[in-house]
Amino acid sequence: MNLLKFAAMASVLAGGAHVLHNTTQFPDMPFNPVTWFTGETPSKAVVTRKQTIRTDAAPQSDASGILRITAARDTSLTLIDEQNGKTVLSLELKRGESREVELRKGHYTARILQDGAVRTRRVSFIAARGALEL
Repeated sequence: MNLLKFAAMASVLAGGAHVLHNTTQFPDMPFNPVTWFTGETPSKAVVTRKQTIRTDAAPQSDASGILRITAARDTSLTLIDEQNGKTVLSLELKRGESREVELRKGHYTARILQDGAVRTRRVSFIAARGALEL
């Protein structure tokens, strides 16, 4: 029984060595199963769209960040700071409108008025950039 196990392990090692030897013989052909079937080398990915970094939308300090607010419908938004209860931001957005505002990092209560219905949500803003889609 031990001899059978030894023969199986030897054949696995020999097969692995054969695969390694064959893949090192052809360095121009990348290790990709698709190339073995088609015989074609994959083309390099081309970046067609690059977005430039907006330098005008940089936060003033590390304690604040830029929040992009986008509304799918006519919306009235009020952000209230949970620490002191003061209104931090109050704005109205038209349908499809988007705005970027600078906001201090923290936890806020958002009062959202859309189509006559008022919703209250908790919003945490802890990053340098963020997005709020309404």
